Amino acid sequence: MTELAAGLPREGRSVAKTRGRMLDEAALSEVRALIDAEPVRDRLIEHLHALQRTHGHISAAHLRALADLLRIGQAEVYEVATFVSVRRTSRSA
Repeated sequence: MTELAAGLPREGRSVAKTRGRMLDEAALSEVRALIDAEPVRDRLIEHLHALQRTHGHISAAHLRALADLLRIGQAEVYEVATFVSVRRTSRSA
């Protein structure tokens, strides 16, 4: 067992400090205001569209806040946001 694992509780071995981008409370409240009902992962694209319509762009702070509300990874939110962006801009002639 590593030194890190030895010092953590057995269940939910996670470091108390979040790694990566820290949560911005202002962005979190803005995202909460846009999501009317209970945040649901299945509506991720709809939430991203709402952010885009409201702010004209989707900031990294908003992506982090959305990931926190939906309880999914930031990478997953980023992947969906960039995939949707690519699909919108690539039109066949």
